[in-house]
Parts: sequence; C-alpha cells; structure tokens
Amino acid sequence: MSFLNLRLVFITNLIILPFIILTLPKPIVRPADLPASCHELRPITTPAAGSPTKPHAERTYDVVIYGATGFTGRLAALYMQSAAPTGTTWAIAGRSQAKLDKMNAELEHPVPTVIADSSDEEAVRAMVESTRVIMTTVGPYVNYGSLVLGEAAKAGTHYLDLSGEFFWQADMVELHHATAASTGAKIVVAAGYDSVPFDLGALVATNALLEAHAKRPTQITSVVTQMRGLASGGTISAVVFMMQAMMKGQFTLAQIFNPYLLVDDVDGCRVDSDPAGWSWASLPRYDSGLSVLAIPHFMAWANARVVRRSLALAGSRNCSYGEGMSVGAMADATGWVTSQLVAGNMTLGDLAPSPGQGPPQPVLDNGGVKLTVQAAHADELAYNTDTVVATVAVTFAGDPGYAATSKMLVEGALCLADAKCHAGSALQGGVLTPATAMGTGLVGRLQAAMGGTFASFEVLPPAKSAEAERGSGLSGAAAELPAGVWGLSSRLWSWSAREVSMTLVIGGYSKRVAARFFERS
Repeated sequence: MSFLNLRLVFITNLIILPFIILTLPKPIVRPADLPASCHELRPITTPAAGSPTKPHAERTYDVVIYGATGFTGRLAALYMQSAAPTGTTWAIAGRSQAKLDKMNAELEHPVPTVIADSSDEEAVRAMVESTRVIMTTVGPYVNYGSLVLGEAAKAGTHYLDLSGEFFWQADMVELHHATAASTGAKIVVAAGYDSVPFDLGALVATNALLEAHAKRPTQITSVVTQMRGLASGGTISAVVFMMQAMMKGQFTLAQIFNPYLLVDDVDGCRVDSDPAGWSWASLPRYDSGLSVLAIPHFMAWANARVVRRSLALAGSRNCSYGEGMSVGAMADATGWVTSQLVAGNMTLGDLAPSPGQGPPQPVLDNGGVKLTVQAAHADELAYNTDTVVATVAVTFAGDPGYAATSKMLVEGALCLADAKCHAGSALQGGVLTPATAMGTGLVGRLQAAMGGTFASFEVLPPAKSAEAERGSGLSGAAAELPAGVWGLSSRLWSWSAREVSMTLVIGGYSKRVAARFFERS
C-alpha cells in the first residue's frame, strides 16, 4: 500500500468516520412533518370476546408445553415443575410418545402427555381445546406453527411462541387477528428473548415517563449493553428459512424493509423509516441520549416490529423506536465467548447449533443480558436532542437464547393461565404482543421469578439516566465515551484489537450459518 493510501486510511479513521458517527441522524420523521391526527392517542379496542368453542373452566389443563422434547422445550418443562403454582395442571406434548416418556423421566413428578403432529389438524385441534394456554417451542414457525396458532385462535385458547419470523407474524396478524379477538384468544408472538425484554422495557419506560412527567414518549430507544449467550438453533434455522423464502420471491423488498409490517394501518403515521430504527444503512451511530456508540442490534428487525405493534395497539402513533447494540457489548460478548471456549465450557460447534440442540449447562448458567431502554418526549423532536426522559435498566440472568428464553415463555404462559395476571390488558383477544397481552402483570411475574434473581426492570433516577450506558462492557477510561471527534477517534483505534478477535469469532459463526443455508438450498 502506498504512503498516500496509508494517509487516506489514517484520515478516514481519525477524522471522517468519527465525524459521520457523531453527526449521523436517526432514521425518523419529525413530528412536525406528520399529519395532525398522528398526535392523537387512539388506543385500539376489540369487541367483547365471544364464547370459545369449549369454556376454559371445562378444560383439562391450564398449560400445555408443545415441543417439550426439544432443547428449549425441555428447559421449559424443567422450569415449569418448580415455577407453577400449587394446583396448576399442565402437560407436555409432541410427536413421539417415547421421547415424551423420556422427558417425563427427568421430571420429579411425571405429567400427562399429549401426542400431536403439527400437520395433523384433528390432533392439533384436540390439543388446543384441552387447555387454557398452549405454548409452543416448535419452530421454524413458518413451517410448524401456522396450524397450531390458527386452531388456538378459533378455539379461544391463549397462545405463546418464540417466533422471530416477522414475515410469518405478519401473515398470522392478517389471517387470525379478527378471529382471536372474537373468541377471546390472546395470541402472543415473540414471547422469549425475541422480544420480551425490549417490548416490556419499552412499556415500563413509557409508564415511568407518564408517572414522572405526565407525557407520552415520542421516541423510545433500546440499547443492549451486555450480551452473554449464543444464538439458538431454532433462531438460526428460522433465519435460514427466511433467507430461502426471500430468494424464492415469497416476500417483496417493500415488505422486507417495511418497519411497520406488523401494523395493520398507520394512516400515514410512519415515524420510522428503517426496520431497526437505529441508523441509516445500518451504520454505527452515537446516541447522545444514552451516551453510547452502537450498531443496530442483530435481532432489531424482529424486535422493533413487535414494539411498533405494541405502540400502535396502545394508540401511540407518533412514537419512533430504535434498537442498538453497543460497541462495548460486542467487545464484552467476544471476550465472554472466548473465556467459555478456553474454560472448556463449550466448543466451536456450539456457536451454530442445529435445531433442537444447545450449549452445555455451564454456558446456560453463566450467560445473561442487560439493556437500557429510554423513553423520551420532545415537542419538536430533533435528532439527538431529547428533552424529558425516563430510563429503565433491564437485566435477565441465564443464556438469553435458551435458559432465559425458556423461563420467559413459562412465566408468560402462567400469566395467561391466571386471569388476574393479564386483567389489566385493554385488549381481550387478538394477535398481540407480550406488552399488550399481559403488560405489567408479566413484568411482575418475571421480577418475582426465582426468588427475584431472574429479571429486573429498574427505573433509574434522573441522575443515573445519563450514565446508564457507561460500563457497558468497556472498563476504565474506555468506559467514558469522549464527546470530541478527536477523542472518539482515539477510542476507535484502541478498539482495533477487540475488533480483530470479534471478527474471528463472528466470521466462524457466519461461515457455519452460510454452510447450513447452502446445504438446504
């Protein structure tokens, strides 16, 4: 490389890139440019629910875990036996009696079993009609979830899944929302790491802003500040199937890049112009509200759409949502994965597991996730100049993709099985979200789980809000993000070693995912 080229690279890294990062605007539309009707609060209500095909009081079970023989389903069943209140009736379900018997052998007290293939309409109908709540871990949902969800909607059975396939979710909204609303079935998509922490975090931050300032947010920002865990085999498989569907032309580019794919009618109230809502063209962006440098979170394209559906169902039509992952969290995640490999807690093969497989127990136990959610109100929303804010620190213990997700799903199912837990929801049925189906009832259950050690939604006092992001994986001087261009540039250079190691880990992970994709193509 010539001396001139070296100088150009140096200038780009030292001056131009930091300048772009510091000045990059959020991909949003200013409220002043929205129609006046967008600023009116219009909560969506559903008609009084009709009678389900079989009254809940006459059903055999409170909860059925469908897919209990898979990796995440097994974790859910093991957790259910300790989390379920006394008197709860529950069962495990799947395709194989032998595998269900094996699962039962792991439980302290065996539970009833239900046999149902996801393609067998009669068996699925009988299963959902036997219980008040059906929770399913059988994915990819685009292949194995449609019949179960549809039958639950018709039967008036509450339903939860772990889906992150936003195209499939959009189809389910179109096909079954009205039916579920009429039968009183609360169909809750994305009830695991996708998208409980983000959806409920936005709800808690919104409520905190209302309580402290009597104002509703015009902007909500979520940033993952610590991510210690692995992507699940089901998530990877779902991504592969979505990639294949896009290549086959089953979805248009307009749908792929539509931030409001899960919102029926936004009436021109499109505040966000990017699915993740973090930055233009997925570039890094420095957020002054949280004092953090971040890129779009890798699951933001799924989570952000769920949060926007929650906002729309609650009647908030002028609020933007953006979701990122801090550079500090990325460096910390790389270090954590490396430490688990060195300690022998996992192998490289665990980075891209097949559906139904997962990491060893030490990895499940040592994982965790932290994020900061900030709700801001500004009469004239300008880029990076929020006025009144409320900030919430959200934490979950355990590997997010497996251990924490299975507990989130079970706590959601137990909440839906308890009418008092979700009585505060204004919506009595429909294809909903964790926040709109259960709201603060689920927040309370999650915070009480495992003796209060599993989850926390802490509303930060104003003095701490501005520092919510500091210490997010970086330490010492690196934790204090400088405001100046030159200072930030020096930090970018100092991160180079971590970027190299992170690239090696992510590169190996991406290679495994790509190999699986081309094997199935």
